[in-house]
Amino acid sequence: MPEPKDTEVLIRVHASACGPGDYKLARGDMAPFFRMKFPSPMGFDVSGVVVKVGQKCSRIKVGDSAYANTAFTLGTYSEYAICPEAHVALKPESIDHVTAACIPVSGLSAIQGLRDYAKLKPGQKILIIGGTGGVGSYAVQIAKAMGAYVAATASQPELVLGLGADEAINYREQDIGEVLKGQDYDVVFDCVGGAEYWNAAQKFLKKDGVYVTLVGDAPNKPLGVGVVVTTLKAMVGRKLGAMLGRNPTYSNVMVNAAAAKDLVELREYVDSGKVRVLLDPSAPFTLETVYDMFEKMQTNHVKGKLRLKVRDD
Repeated sequence: MPEPKDTEVLIRVHASACGPGDYKLARGDMAPFFRMKFPSPMGFDVSGVVVKVGQKCSRIKVGDSAYANTAFTLGTYSEYAICPEAHVALKPESIDHVTAACIPVSGLSAIQGLRDYAKLKPGQKILIIGGTGGVGSYAVQIAKAMGAYVAATASQPELVLGLGADEAINYREQDIGEVLKGQDYDVVFDCVGGAEYWNAAQKFLKKDGVYVTLVGDAPNKPLGVGVVVTTLKAMVGRKLGAMLGRNPTYSNVMVNAAAAKDLVELREYVDSGKVRVLLDPSAPFTLETVYDMFEKMQTNHVKGKLRLKVRDD
């Protein structure tokens, strides 16, 4: 059993989850940039029971039901996982571990993207691209809780409307740029990626608006040098254009996993009923079917979150 350092906790894993970052890490996309050695532990999200704490831990106690984004500590696709205490908070009381494990990475991406990057304010208009995905499903609900008018893209409009969106755009049948043309949106929150969305946004996003993206222009390509150079070139061009007043502000979200206070806020959203966890209809995966979970994630047809059940609550 792993031993936590002074500022770490050891969690008996009940559940984890899967997002695009998990299978991309497993595929080796990030190895050249994060000096990873394979085989490597896998899994960012965790919900479980704390069984040991380091000597300098003060908030989290043995026996706490907790959840976390371990960041590059990794290792949540296992029976026990180590995590820095700064990444950990008590899980929502109203849901089980399997559901709670689906919150940390995606929930933090949504809340930090909307608050810190988009700086969303009550009464503003926001388009969320990918409104029924792992991050997008949280973003729709949190943006509504923040008092915004929310439009969102989805292949199943009724699903995103059920999350509280004011308007749904079926991206398979409608052209986003034409549907929203001239409507003066304040924010676009892109959870899908692709230059086509940035281009479409120029038809409806205010010049002093904000375009926030989680994945940039090449969401499905391995993170090689060529992709990085192309992405950086586009990013610099858009940021320079914003400085010169030619186009809206452009930002890439970098999630801060050491944000226990944000996990507390997400817990409050869930326990108050303002946010619910959207789970993909597929049954929970197990440690024996992790590769099946990765294959499902790569289809790009996941609604909500894929979850991994390690043990019963």
